[in-house]
Amino acid sequence: MISFLFDNYGYYPSSFNDNTFEYKDWIFKLVRVDNNSNLDLIEQYNEKIKLCFNGFSGHIIKNRNNQYISYSNSIPYALISVPKVNVNVSDYLKLHSCFTNIQNNKEYSLNKVLKVEEQKYEFIENVVLSSIRRDLDSYTSYLHMFFYYFGLAENSLQYLSDAIHDFGDKLDRLTLTHKKNTSFSSFDFFDPFNYIIDNPIRDIAQLFKNENLTKIEMEKFLDMYNLSTHEASVLFSYIMYPQQLFDELIEFYDNKKDISSFLFKEKNKISLNKQKIKTIYYILQYKYNIRPIKWIENEASY
Repeated sequence: MISFLFDNYGYYPSSFNDNTFEYKDWIFKLVRVDNNSNLDLIEQYNEKIKLCFNGFSGHIIKNRNNQYISYSNSIPYALISVPKVNVNVSDYLKLHSCFTNIQNNKEYSLNKVLKVEEQKYEFIENVVLSSIRRDLDSYTSYLHMFFYYFGLAENSLQYLSDAIHDFGDKLDRLTLTHKKNTSFSSFDFFDPFNYIIDNPIRDIAQLFKNENLTKIEMEKFLDMYNLSTHEASVLFSYIMYPQQLFDELIEFYDNKKDISSFLFKEKNKISLNKQKIKTIYYILQYKYNIRPIKWIENEASY
């Protein structure tokens, strides 16, 4: 791809790994894109982020033909640049504040979120799981792990369904959040293709799940947002849903990726995951009076 990079963009870096290179204080990466992506709109977001973050934002770089997309074997690619800077909790708050009341061209619906998560869970359970080799070391223990996370997914889906029943299908306070990779990495934070319009709880949930926030930091972060009981309920359903595991399993299925080491790590994190869910449950119960969950309270009483 380095020849493709030079032919289309004029860059010929000395180091080019995973379609990525660095120049001065910037990270550049060639990424596959969807032809239907609204790149002009994404660049508008980048320009607004630049204003909010003192000149820092990600960008989609135009090629020699002044186009955002270049093709390699009919596959569309874009070159993005992201600044190498420190990112912290206050930057998430700043991003969410910067895009408060953003206009969403697509109808936002929690029922749609529920349907997508249900379909992903069913696909994992019925298709992907059966494709994992049974002769893998620790396959039986992996099954126990899957049963645990499948139970969490079912609880998450039911909890989201209950929240929709109790409070409605819509969440107010839409803003710019992150699709998948949510962390304090500047690349994840400023990646132009990692943005999606949603409620801030999307980012809050992922930061907590990815162990970027301690209990005390999470409580302080929540206080900055003054969540409604509706938002807190949806937040808890998001935290229960094993998004990262399911995404990795789908990537394994699509690309025949080796995920043995990932599954081993996830299996060893079950106890930590249980404790984190209990911790955030009691925080949200106390602060926002979310709907009680008997199995968490019963388990905690032993």
